[in-house]
Amino acid sequence: MAGLSMRNITCDYYMERPNGFNRPKLHATAGARVPIIRMFGILHTGQKCCVNVHGVFPYIIVRTGTPFTPEFARTLRARFIRIVTENNRRHRFNPDFAIYEIRPLLAK
Repeated sequence: MAGLSMRNITCDYYMERPNGFNRPKLHATAGARVPIIRMFGILHTGQKCCVNVHGVFPYIIVRTGTPFTPEFARTLRARFIRIVTENNRRHRFNPDFAIYEIRPLLAK
């Protein structure tokens, strides 16, 4: 795969229905929209460019102090679902869409 290098000038995003670039990773409901990041910049040749980045989703890193087990992951998922649903009562909420994956991250 060829690389692309650009000087980033500004970024924004827009919400769009899943498409061929991001559909396989999602458990989206009909009508759901996903973020697409637009990066505006300049290539090393001086040409201006706009790069659309698909498949980038918000993530949260939680320091737990507890060993990561499948049971802990289920408990954590249930707590996140409860928090989100309690704070978004007016909106329909699909937890499989909002929480794609819970996995351990080891750091020193």
